[in-house]
Formats: sequence, structure tokens, C-alpha cells
Amino acid sequence: MGAINNAICKKCNSTFHIRRGGGFLFHLLNCNKCGDEKEVVFTDIMELREKYLIEKKILEKEYDRKVEEIMPICSCGGKFTFEAKPRCPYCNSDKYKIGELISLYD
Repeated sequence: MGAINNAICKKCNSTFHIRRGGGFLFHLLNCNKCGDEKEVVFTDIMELREKYLIEKKILEKEYDRKVEEIMPICSCGGKFTFEAKPRCPYCNSDKYKIGELISLYD
């Protein structure tokens, strides 16, 4: 389950929304350069998910790496990864304080 929160940038003090985590039907990855987000719907990677979830032949980190490999390159030239954080849309900082929960999603 994912969450949408308010966030306050520690660099420029701007307030913005961030989404964290995927849902029951998708993964949410962020660009490691600009913080843009991209969803990967499980039905689009069903074969890989089945190999991971059913056959248990792939370790979690290997699964993450394989999902990241099929992601397109971001328009800024960065890579979408599970580890990359959302960024401030005003100054591109990845340093922020997570604030009030707005909603949960799946």
C-alpha cells in the first residue's frame, strides 16, 4: 500500500505532495536524477512477477534489479529505481520533511 503525503522541502521551504510506495497492483519507482515517478503495472510484468512470487527462484534484490532494467530512461536522462526518492518540484532537492498524510492507495 502506498501513501500520499504533504512534504516541506528543507532547502527552499516549498510545500508539495509526494507519493511513496506502490500498491497492490503496481510498483512506483522514482528517477534518480529528477525524482519524477513512473508506475509499473504488475500485469505488464506478469512473467517476472510469477517467477519471483510463485517459483521463488529470484531473490528480492534480483527481482528489483530486473524491474529497473526494463524501465525506460527518464526524459532527464536518469534511471527509475526503487531506491530513488521523490524530489522537490521547485529546487530538485531530495531533502524534505514528510508531513500530513493525505491519503492511502493500493
